Amino acid sequence: MSELCELQERLESAMEAECLWPADSPWVRRAAQDAPRHAFAPDRVWDWDGDIYAPVDHASDCARWASLVYGGVYDSTITQVTDGLPTSSLSCEAVVADMLDSLILEPGHTTLELGTATGRNAALLTARAGPGRLPASNSTQIWRLPPTPISPRQTLTWKSSSATASSARRVPVPSTG
Repeated sequence: MSELCELQERLESAMEAECLWPADSPWVRRAAQDAPRHAFAPDRVWDWDGDIYAPVDHASDCARWASLVYGGVYDSTITQVTDGLPTSSLSCEAVVADMLDSLILEPGHTTLELGTATGRNAALLTARAGPGRLPASNSTQIWRLPPTPISPRQTLTWKSSSATASSARRVPVPSTG
């Protein structure tokens, strides 16, 4: 078993031990198992070193990168830093499970996922709602804001990216049409 799979299982077990998997929505746990965090994490994540957010690259420090992707149940993974501040993340597992449970999503429901960031939530929603039920995902595309900050004086433009959870990982979001 790979180190990433072991870390995924450890996080799942911690969620179970703290009773954080929603009892009324068992699909959430299954979806999370089928869409592992590492498949949606970019090659570069960020860690607070006490003074600044420092980059941690998968290629140069795989173990540290993996520990940030699979932190504790309440740890998010910072995936983007702009002007020294975190601007995007892979949400912590406990919050994701709670949000999905609170949504009371059923197969066939239509839902809108805004702020797709890594694409993982869109994949989890699609696992429950089914193909073609995320109108934000124009067939096999997810619409994302450009990764650079936009000031109020700039024109907001949308950039279409292919349906990959992370271009570095090339993990496709389940087909929506």
